Amino acid sequence: MPLAALVAVATRQARCFALIGTFLTLPAFAGELAPVPQSGDATITAVLRHEHGDGVAMNAGRAAEMYCAAAREGNADAAYRLGWMYANGIGVERNDRHATALFRRAAVQGHAAATRMLETMSTGDARQPLCMTLEPPPTVTAKPDADGEPPLPTGRENSATASVYGGGATHAGSMATAPPLAAPPDGDQVLLAVARWGDAWSQRQVGLYLAAYAPDFQLPAGESRQQWERQRRARIADKAWIDIKLHDLTIAVEDDLARVRFLQEYRSDKGRDSTIKTLTLVKSGRTWLIRREQSEALPSSPLAR
Repeated sequence: MPLAALVAVATRQARCFALIGTFLTLPAFAGELAPVPQSGDATITAVLRHEHGDGVAMNAGRAAEMYCAAAREGNADAAYRLGWMYANGIGVERNDRHATALFRRAAVQGHAAATRMLETMSTGDARQPLCMTLEPPPTVTAKPDADGEPPLPTGRENSATASVYGGGATHAGSMATAPPLAAPPDGDQVLLAVARWGDAWSQRQVGLYLAAYAPDFQLPAGESRQQWERQRRARIADKAWIDIKLHDLTIAVEDDLARVRFLQEYRSDKGRDSTIKTLTLVKSGRTWLIRREQSEALPSSPLAR
């Protein structure tokens, strides 16, 4: 065979293999068309505007937050759509475990598309994203305390009643029948920001974890931001796995500042601890970023990190 013909054949083969490789690297659900809105569902229609940029700036991350809030209130289509976003890595980091848990949640509520999607899942290790396990606590608006930050509620009536479970799937049926407490939008967004922070930490997604901190974050030991980030990257990379659980959240919001206090359970292959943590967050556009982080070790559980 002439040399030119051999080159042509080799070129066609290379293109064929490249095309096959492209299909093999696509997300597991890339062949599934983006879900269409259910008729008359005003909640989904409103979120789709952010997801597709219809009349507002396109913001898939914001759409994921809104789907999560609606799914927590029992909207099966919102749970399905959020699962689809996790399955395809749109607006959130791709995570098949989260997708599985969300599809299951929607399926037990009779969502046919979610049921079909479950049949294609390749993992049985379902895990709800942290934002789905947050039940917004009452938001307290009060005058700032001596350090200029919102005072945390002290009475039992102001305590959060929900816990954030970092591992394992939450029973979808029970969540669907137990409506969450109402909270003003700012309080809900603060809790979603905390959920994203904890979820990124648990998943060892260092970029998303560091992005949760404000540019003016108060560094704990007076080091530079670059030094602090390098230390955090090294500590997270040093662990084979990390599991974060947050319990008994309380929240106070005052204008563009918020303070969230909770019990944090930390586990990894290198150790575990339980601490009382307080996060001070500042509103930045449509999101909340951590400006200050304070930890109090429990007497019976020394820090293990």
